[in-house]
Amino acid sequence: MKDKDREKDLLLKAEVNGDSSCVLELSDSNESFGYVIVDINDEDLRIHDFVLGENVSETEKKFFLDFLMRAAASYGENRNAKRIITVRNSWNDFLKTKGFETDENHAFAPMSLIVHYN
Repeated sequence: MKDKDREKDLLLKAEVNGDSSCVLELSDSNESFGYVIVDINDEDLRIHDFVLGENVSETEKKFFLDFLMRAAASYGENRNAKRIITVRNSWNDFLKTKGFETDENHAFAPMSLIVHYN
């Protein structure tokens, strides 16, 4: 996220801290379409939350969530994470459509589900 003060505020609000925590934002020069809050814990990329912008249409929602999920996976892969885990279950239905396994509290998948090398 370009605005480091805003990123710090979002991380504090989400109660996420540590050197590996960050907010990955999807935006253009004028508008934020959404962001994902992540951190690394051992070999797990933890997705704390997806937040979409106010003006995101239902059509754009799936596209933006997919983009943010892949950005998060790339962030985790670059930091040697082996697995993706959500901290909450609020996006489980979407993540199931992408191949994630779920339980009542989390969605989870191996990093290889999203990040592929040829």
